[in-house]
Amino acid sequence: MLLDLPNEILLFICRYLFPIDVLYSFYTPEKPELRLHYAISDYYTKIKLDGVPNSGYNYLLALFNYSKNPLRPYSLILTNEGVSFLIQRYLSSVCTGIIRSIFNNLRSLTLIDCSSEDLDIIEIYYTHMIQLKYLHITVRKTDEHLKWPVTERYDVSVYRFLFTRRMPSLQTIIVNEPDGIILFKTLIPHENLRYIDITVETIDDLYVLLDGLVPNVEKMIIQLSQPRIL
Repeated sequence: MLLDLPNEILLFICRYLFPIDVLYSFYTPEKPELRLHYAISDYYTKIKLDGVPNSGYNYLLALFNYSKNPLRPYSLILTNEGVSFLIQRYLSSVCTGIIRSIFNNLRSLTLIDCSSEDLDIIEIYYTHMIQLKYLHITVRKTDEHLKWPVTERYDVSVYRFLFTRRMPSLQTIIVNEPDGIILFKTLIPHENLRYIDITVETIDDLYVLLDGLVPNVEKMIIQLSQPRIL
């Protein structure tokens, strides 16, 4: 019987299932003491919303909205790679109060292939990310989702995450933005950042970053998108 299997064997079997199927089979929030529920904790504390089938997506939404034991992951990955505009679809299909509660509980947030519009929407909830320690943003590499070419700038969105004192708990920031961001001396330093991995536009922006914007950083990975403009 399945209940007789050791946790190691159970988790080995789970690797061959889609994460949503693992939740279907073993997630029992009404009985958290059950061994199988506890054994799959990584599957409900770390949620990735990507190209799941529509039925699986609706199941996750039901778990987020469940009034008795709502699903509140510690880690959330949202991506547009498998399904266009999935991030906006997710944010628009969950009521504001529940999104606030989800972000309030997050320690880690990863946004993949996101647009500036996605970040503008998420900005609404900045003040609710009181426990967020890890943020990874990979911006949209191409304009394949759009009907006409548009050059997007992500500088302002990154400023709001890092240099406005809205997210003091943040310790790690990774921004994959190949065009690089422009920094200014008037930005507010982030004293709690310990790790930063970003691309800035020129070496002048690097000088600004090193001039007190991240005074307590322990590790930095900085790339320049273009040589210094004379």
